[in-house]
Amino acid sequence: MTPTEPQIVLTISGIGLSARAGDVFTPGKGVIAGVDVSWQALGVRFSESGSVATIGVLVRRPAALVGGTLTVPVHLRTTTKGSTANLRLVPSGPSSIALADGSDASEIAAALDPVVGGWFREPLVGLDGWYRTDGALPMIVGPAKVDGPVIRWEIATGLPAAPVDAGERALRPGMADDFTMAVSTELVTMLAQGHWTPVLRAGDPLPSLAIPGDFTIAVGRPNKTDRGFEVPSLARTAGRCRFADLRTEAQPAASDGGLSWKAPSRIGMPASHKVSDEERNALAATALDVLSAPLAALPLTGPKRYQAQARIVRSHENTLLLDGVLGAVKGRRLPKGPPPPIVPSATR
Repeated sequence: MTPTEPQIVLTISGIGLSARAGDVFTPGKGVIAGVDVSWQALGVRFSESGSVATIGVLVRRPAALVGGTLTVPVHLRTTTKGSTANLRLVPSGPSSIALADGSDASEIAAALDPVVGGWFREPLVGLDGWYRTDGALPMIVGPAKVDGPVIRWEIATGLPAAPVDAGERALRPGMADDFTMAVSTELVTMLAQGHWTPVLRAGDPLPSLAIPGDFTIAVGRPNKTDRGFEVPSLARTAGRCRFADLRTEAQPAASDGGLSWKAPSRIGMPASHKVSDEERNALAATALDVLSAPLAALPLTGPKRYQAQARIVRSHENTLLLDGVLGAVKGRRLPKGPPPPIVPSATR
């Protein structure tokens, strides 16, 4: 069932996803149709009219070694299990090969078809959702759609939170980003209030929350301001003899690949609430930590289950937008060559 009011909209760069899929593609070789064939690189071109995967191949014949391209028509398929959703590529038709020497390779292409399906078994993107001791959070995940240069995935949850209200332009990933994950701030609040925890891989603990003294903290829905968000929170001691009604204004930020907050620009509290300045500051910081906990580590993975990393957090209206990558951040290393030659100066 497709959610009519998505609380999460995941938009993925087609170029970025193709690059990530290529990064984890496993080269191989075999005897296909009686000749040695090796496959070495993968790229995907996503299109509304029909997506195709292209794989670089080498065909070794008695007379020569010929390079070429194997083209496979593919489509995106969403598979769900419990609160987990995966986005996969599935071959949707017979493949074809174009060799550099123009020779016929239709027999090789037909023989490769049973092999090609195994190259797409791994999910391209996984959304693992949230859980707590009484079970996983129900989610309604719609089919992924190619929308121009991006892939769009809409998700709703079993929580009665407002939908994403960001404009279409705000949802688009930047040129250096693989994805933009837009989440309704009301949904973030309800996840925090319900103590929903993101599903993480082994060895990825959530940040601990250091709550001052014997206080407990409840957060409310953030309200957009000119300088970020105003986050309401109520802190009470165990015996409820002391309490503080706080209004903390701060800007969202990325930290350790997830949602965090910059230092508060303002902390409001009625003068009648008797807590020290030190306690007030600590309670305000903890309230921001409580609110960011459901997205402190993103329940999102790229190819080969690589943990997605948010690099920038921004906002539009009452929606948080996390921009990031689905694979390791790699710097391009230029090869070291010989020093430039010394050219004598011209003389008159």
